[in-house]
Amino acid sequence: MNWQDIKSSAIACIAYEVDQGLFVLFRDGTEYLYKTAPYKVFKDWLKAESKGRFFNMEVRGKFKGVEV
Repeated sequence: MNWQDIKSSAIACIAYEVDQGLFVLFRDGTEYLYKTAPYKVFKDWLKAESKGRFFNMEVRGKFKGVEV
């Protein structure tokens, strides 16, 4: 998996696997998988000015996340 570092106080890095979905690794060590998040969300997140704001507005609450 190709993790991308994120400049965020809460999120360490994110990754996307076509057959699995969006992975988010939080700085506290927990990892979540958002299976239904499309690849576009991942790409847009990498371009977002505020990574934390993007997560809160475009991922959290819009896609079901499961801890892995």
